Amino acid sequence: MDGLNWTQTKRNAFSAISRGELKTLINMIEDCPKLLNAFDTSGYSLLHVAAEQNNKDILEFLLNKGLDVNISRKNDNGHVTPLHRAVNKNLIENVTWLLNHGAKIDAGIGIHATPLIEAAFNGSLEMIELLVKSGANINAYYYVGDGKTRMKVTALVAAEMEGHDKIAVYLRNQDISEDNQNEDNESELKSKHDEIQNHVEMVFGKVTNTLSEIVPGSNVAINLNVIESSNDTDFITVFTTGMSDIPMDDSIEAYEERFAELIIKLPSNWPIKKKDINDMNNYWPLGWIRKIAHIPHMYDGWIGEGIIIPNGEPPKPFSENTNLSCMMICKPNGNILDRLIDSSGNIINFYVLIPVYKEERDMALKNGYKYLMQKMVDEGITDVIDIKRKNVAYS
Repeated sequence: MDGLNWTQTKRNAFSAISRGELKTLINMIEDCPKLLNAFDTSGYSLLHVAAEQNNKDILEFLLNKGLDVNISRKNDNGHVTPLHRAVNKNLIENVTWLLNHGAKIDAGIGIHATPLIEAAFNGSLEMIELLVKSGANINAYYYVGDGKTRMKVTALVAAEMEGHDKIAVYLRNQDISEDNQNEDNESELKSKHDEIQNHVEMVFGKVTNTLSEIVPGSNVAINLNVIESSNDTDFITVFTTGMSDIPMDDSIEAYEERFAELIIKLPSNWPIKKKDINDMNNYWPLGWIRKIAHIPHMYDGWIGEGIIIPNGEPPKPFSENTNLSCMMICKPNGNILDRLIDSSGNIINFYVLIPVYKEERDMALKNGYKYLMQKMVDEGITDVIDIKRKNVAYS
């Protein structure tokens, strides 16, 4: 079976699970047994996707065919299991079934949200009570952010962040204490983030601030690292760490494009302090770099050079102070920053986000991304955001 047919066969198998078509799935696996080892583009196994559906017959079938109830999402060393997905969808019966069949209740501890922390984000007191009564570690935690902005997230912290007061009260009434286990696990991602940061700092200078956030439903936590302008760079650099924690695509064809981090450049006088970014006129570049970093991990998709993402359709301006309305994904100028091969041998690609006008997007759709890029170069337009720049579609 060639790569294209294998990709389509996998999609059909995952679709059969999503539709609850057990007989179709059985026939497909009989015809192609290696489907049992398939992962979708988000790195999830058949059992992960089955755990998201209200169909225990499919769960039973897959377990009987030999799939491990604690099978890991691809390339994440056991941090996200089918139990996480059932909790995420708030499927009490599936969670009970998985626990009764040996699911590890604290999977992910120390480096990713455990099922209990995920339930706290989602706001289901019934799910919280089930997990606690089943022995979940109330003190389990993981970290988001780097440096001074590093934050320890527990189930209680998650509940308080999301305003789930009843859950917070319930958790406070449990035996909560400080827990320092699995410190070694948490250093794995930090080390990878440090490699990325060092690579970018080599070009633009030292990081001065890191902005962290958590998006329930996304498979990664994205940190925005800020490098202020200097004598060598007359712009502010903002780049992500966390987007490359898991691959965007697991196919052989996409091997060199699986991992990515993003960069966006702001004018040196751009207001970027905490009090400033409450204003959407200042925040939108940060909001969009975060949004695009999450896209491959929240949806069945990926990002790469030449893709242009509109702010709605038809595209609407990002904010009141500009008519820019689409974000174009480009390769950085020069080869130094183009990609990083990390200590694990993974190729991490870097992309620069450049906002464009609707008319420029339309020009690129008609004539190609490189045509638009050349028009911008000819007009002296750089990759640093200029909210009032010339629209090259009219030149």
